[in-house]
Amino acid sequence: MKKKNLTKLFLTLVLISSVFTNSQMNIKGDWGVSEDDCSTNHGITRQYARYIKSPNITIDGIESKDESWNQEDVYEYEIPMANNYYSNMRFKSYMFIKYIYDDVNLYIKARWNDSTPIDRQDQLFFCWNINCTNFTVSQFLESGAMKTVENGSRVDSWTWMRRTQKSGSQINMFDGGYGYDGWLNIEESSDPIISFTSGIWTNNEGYYQVELYRSLTTNEPDVDIQFEHNNTYRFSTGVGDSIGSNEHAISWTYELDLTNSIDQSFIDYLPIGIGIASGVIIFSIGIIIILIYKLKH
Repeated sequence: MKKKNLTKLFLTLVLISSVFTNSQMNIKGDWGVSEDDCSTNHGITRQYARYIKSPNITIDGIESKDESWNQEDVYEYEIPMANNYYSNMRFKSYMFIKYIYDDVNLYIKARWNDSTPIDRQDQLFFCWNINCTNFTVSQFLESGAMKTVENGSRVDSWTWMRRTQKSGSQINMFDGGYGYDGWLNIEESSDPIISFTSGIWTNNEGYYQVELYRSLTTNEPDVDIQFEHNNTYRFSTGVGDSIGSNEHAISWTYELDLTNSIDQSFIDYLPIGIGIASGVIIFSIGIIIILIYKLKH
């Protein structure tokens, strides 16, 4: 009987742990092509940057405990990403991302899972909407021929690709742009600065972590996104996983808020989250006490 009860106790503990480890919803592993505006199909999720007058940030791809990233009011968001349904290599990834800005720069820290052991050509990119009224991920179907769907509209594209650079070193991202006729033949001068670390292990999976920054405004407003306080900016992000730029997992459209507002979702759902977590913990403790009591009697 004791052996059978021990088995029950073990299975109960496994069930309890699965509640915590499987709290993330899986996303679909691919997306289909559509000319529709993202906002008409699924809405636009807003993410909030935190204004800090003099942030303590070292651009080295490492988040130290004393850095401003760890302030309670600097929110970390999760961005699911997947690749095209017709891709030869279908994969999905999750990006965990934070934003800080001051009077001069926008800072971004991002972490995402590296699904393969090969580091060559792993990459990260951001596409910022400059003036598209219909900003949709269908623009990113073919990396070599990225185009907007409206004449005169433009997108600012930041790309980092891992080649031979070492972890912790700073390099310029490729800062390009594209419009209705494809990539713009313009040499941009205000490239974002990025640094990375790799091999961060979480749940037996390798992760990249990057820190990057760019000045809020540049002297090239036609090809660079111009960030201003008290405004919002739509973007998509994505990663390439050891397969070059023609295959990548991308997000849908998000909106970055630079109004230094409080993200109500962190407040509205906090009591619910605490209540659910407390209930699960109390229930688990109760089950364990009952099983221990039965083992002794």
